[in-house]
Amino acid sequence: MKNIFNSRLAILIIIVAAFSYNYLYSQEISYGDSLSLWNGTIKSWMKTDSAGNPQSVGFTFTEDALKNLPLQNTSYSLDFPKNASDTLFSHIRFIWLPNGHNLQEQGIYEKPHFTDHIFIISRQEQEAITGSESSQVDPQFVPPGYESSVYNLQYAGVHWFDTTGAEYHGEVFTKTLIYGYAKGEISFYEIAASKAYLETHPHF
Repeated sequence: MKNIFNSRLAILIIIVAAFSYNYLYSQEISYGDSLSLWNGTIKSWMKTDSAGNPQSVGFTFTEDALKNLPLQNTSYSLDFPKNASDTLFSHIRFIWLPNGHNLQEQGIYEKPHFTDHIFIISRQEQEAITGSESSQVDPQFVPPGYESSVYNLQYAGVHWFDTTGAEYHGEVFTKTLIYGYAKGEISFYEIAASKAYLETHPHF
């Protein structure tokens, strides 16, 4: 298994929960999927340098997407641009959780929030995850301070949470980075952010 944390690939995940596309249009960007997202839109993208080398991947959704959200869990999938195949990243699963979730059984994430699973495995590999696979992970492939969920989920695997985050130490959950593992190997990175936090227009 590759040690993702010491990878020589200088690829930075940038998740731009921005509220316009002006930032993107000012740079050399190639685009992947673009979808309607409730009252707004969401678009995946990749930035390259002048030689065409990948520099960052991410997605942007508009502020209108935060309005009149549905009352039930809702998810969308987006592919990155075709030239992103030179990076680690395959596709995004963007999820709205109006009641949050209790994957770590402490109530910390039971707040309305968005989760953005950024998969480094193919869609076919993701869809083959049953949730019954071994949840054992070699400790050298787990970041310091992370602890596993007790749940092994179909189409995802096991979520590992950052227990050094402020939400584990008496503060209200705003944002966090989660690691996902399936069959003992890392399968996705997940950025989770509360609706209330995004409504403050944070800068990423």
